[in-house]
Amino acid sequence: FVAMQSVPRFESQLSMSAFVRASAQTSRVIASITDDAGIAEYAILFVSATGNLVWQLRGSSSGVTAIADSGTQLSGKWQHIAGVTNGVSDHRIYVDGILKSVDTTSLPDMPTSNTMRIGAWKRNGASETLFFNGSIAEVSVLSAAVAPKHIAIRALRPGIAYELTPRRRSRVSVLASLR
Repeated sequence: FVAMQSVPRFESQLSMSAFVRASAQTSRVIASITDDAGIAEYAILFVSATGNLVWQLRGSSSGVTAIADSGTQLSGKWQHIAGVTNGVSDHRIYVDGILKSVDTTSLPDMPTSNTMRIGAWKRNGASETLFFNGSIAEVSVLSAAVAPKHIAIRALRPGIAYELTPRRRSRVSVLASLR
């Protein structure tokens, strides 16, 4: 797994995506953002205990949780997964460029200090756990809500970066990009 300390703050927009190929359909983390101590999770893209792909967000102090469950299980082949939050009450998960679920739970607060982990999760200050069993490639985390058409294009064309308009490019922080 990879851990990155002090990921820049994201306000009300966040996009997290990756190409994944799972070796097992058990509860495993693709990518997560927690507070620096690993006490509270804020954003997590993961495979649930039932094998479904899930995008979950939690308010930093309110504890309010938004969960977009795709209802889709990993196939064992390469798949593109994207979790997108556009504002405090629009949380979406896409699988291979297709919108699978929307959660409209309103999150009143977002975190200010973050550590990102790829392929693992840390909670309540314990050691990393729920290691992803398989392969993860081309992870992108942006402080912007990537448009559905760009998610669909990227899902079909591995190796390309998300296209952002010049106006949006100046306001977006690339929180992480690993190939």
